[in-house]
Amino acid sequence: MTEDDLRRAVVAEARRWLGTPFRHGGRRLGAGVDCIGLAIGVARALGLPYEDAAGYPRRPDEDELARGLARVLAPCAPEAAKPGDLLRLSCRGRATHVAIVTERGILHAHVPSGRVIEHGYDGRWPGPAVAAYRLAAPHEREQG
Repeated sequence: MTEDDLRRAVVAEARRWLGTPFRHGGRRLGAGVDCIGLAIGVARALGLPYEDAAGYPRRPDEDELARGLARVLAPCAPEAAKPGDLLRLSCRGRATHVAIVTERGILHAHVPSGRVIEHGYDGRWPGPAVAAYRLAAPHEREQG
């Protein structure tokens, strides 16, 4: 699978989750998911590497979230993020929200909407991107 194929597959899988209700700690398509649960669900469905942790607070520790993402994904500059990459966004002063980049903007589990949504992203709402992470197929992470 080429990088472009992988990116398209990530966005397509993420779009299957559109409308899934927001549920803190959720991991089930159609039943309930939070922002990191969406990223985990997409990775799991595509056989990509991921780490999962249960019992985190509704507002997780931003440093712990950053370390966990960096253990599995390759960091990149937010302005270099492409469709299929993840953004870590700062909301209400803490970088604890994760969204998947699409060609339309971002796709994420959004608390105020109560579900997974996709919308344009201007770099300000729902918050500025403080970090981005490139997807890598399992064999690429093992080599690098």
